[in-house]
Amino acid sequence: MRGRQRFSNRCSQGFTLIEIITVIILLSIVSVIGGRMIITTTESYNQAQSRSKLIQKGRLSIERMTRQLRSAVPNSLRVSGSGACIEFMPLVAGASYLTDVADSSNGVTPRSSIGTASFTLGLGSPAHAVVAPFSSDEVYTAAVPSARVAIGVLGAAPITSVPLASAHQFVRNSINRRVYLGAAPARFCINGTDLVYYTSYVLDTGALGDGDPGGSTSILSGGVAAAPTAFVLALGTQDRNATVDLHLQYSEGGESVVLNHTVFIRNVP
Repeated sequence: MRGRQRFSNRCSQGFTLIEIITVIILLSIVSVIGGRMIITTTESYNQAQSRSKLIQKGRLSIERMTRQLRSAVPNSLRVSGSGACIEFMPLVAGASYLTDVADSSNGVTPRSSIGTASFTLGLGSPAHAVVAPFSSDEVYTAAVPSARVAIGVLGAAPITSVPLASAHQFVRNSINRRVYLGAAPARFCINGTDLVYYTSYVLDTGALGDGDPGGSTSILSGGVAAAPTAFVLALGTQDRNATVDLHLQYSEGGESVVLNHTVFIRNVP
């Protein structure tokens, strides 16, 4: 009976100050650790979400550039000295011509039109006829002979003749007798922190620079930088396609991702 009374008296005395302080310290440690884990998990989730959005934004602009570069007139691509801009001639149509065009070696008299098998136009407004270019230097030039010449007004579809702005002599004939009709040049550039698309400007026969060429301007994406060179062109040959390497860094809200992509450019003589 006395043992039970002593036990009851001890329980009624409660916890000591040291025990209470120890419990408070332990609960504080657990709270700090648990809170930090929650914060870290939340930050990691937000970072993953931000990176996912950046990757999606980057892929959209890269896919658009890829589609347009792949459909460019063969060997019409060129890159500025800094690698911040890439220019190309959008392809509108292609056709087979019926007789050899005048070139620098066959002695054919320069003509003001090219007779072709019937063809129709794709999207865009044709402005130039291009035959067998081996490099962009043969396209962006006012010299004669050259691989490019401005064209006149085409007739109604189906089209069987390409009128030239003037009697022209090409550098060479295409081994497949192919003539390509291209629209006015277009270019993608890193301008500040924007990826910009320039169209509808006058063809420039000088070296490609990084400035605004005029015409129409649209921003494909913001928060973009070269990583470290935006556009790297590896020229093709008659039996090998050209390639364009894209190295772009997309940034937003303190997060950034670098996207690298290679575009294979067809080389059809």
